[in-house]
Amino acid sequence: MFSGDSLKDWYEVIRIISNKMSEEKSRRIQEGKEHTRLYLRQTIRKNMRRGGELLELAYEKPKKIKTNIVILADVSKSMEIYSRELIQMMYSFQNSKLHIETFVFSTSLYRLTKQLKSGDYKKVLKSIPEEVDEWAGGTRIGESLWDFYAQFGNRLLNSKTFVFIVSDGLDNGEVEYLRKAMVSIKKRAKKIFWFNPLAKSPNFTIQTQGMLVAKNHIDYLIPATGVADFKRFLSGVKL
Repeated sequence: MFSGDSLKDWYEVIRIISNKMSEEKSRRIQEGKEHTRLYLRQTIRKNMRRGGELLELAYEKPKKIKTNIVILADVSKSMEIYSRELIQMMYSFQNSKLHIETFVFSTSLYRLTKQLKSGDYKKVLKSIPEEVDEWAGGTRIGESLWDFYAQFGNRLLNSKTFVFIVSDGLDNGEVEYLRKAMVSIKKRAKKIFWFNPLAKSPNFTIQTQGMLVAKNHIDYLIPATGVADFKRFLSGVKL
């Protein structure tokens, strides 16, 4: 997954996401300077002090939505072969102009938002696995996602939040934690994208208990074996 060693490929992915997000408008209206559509309510309000004469006109425009992205990446033993590319992906996203929060998990959850912004890519590539005690360890996806929700859900999840989960879905934890976590995250987030490297196989079927539970609460299950797959998917989907 996420093959290649060029950050420019990930910056292109981020550009695609930024463009899609900038196209999205909310239904709320804000006053605009350009003469597009007359904003009647604000026009009346502006002219009340003039006795009701319409001497000053206000115009409206759609208000852009400020969107957030939360990345939750699996760094357990089964995902170790993708670790270099995964760090590259997280580093690129976290150092973009998008509002990003990044977490990794194996048997526990670690917030890496600050660490990913604290140095150049080569230093981050070396330091991140050393800072996460359980890097390439066991897997408790459900407990880790529930921990994220319990600690950060109220602050980071809302109707403008996209959640990117990167995991092969091979879980050794309690499936009820995963069910509870996915239900709770789904209620608060706008959309959940699950990027699974195993799904790229032509013989892939959802068989693990964890993915059988998770599939009912995600918006997209994406086969991701390279940055090209990531780019191709995002180019064709409406955020």
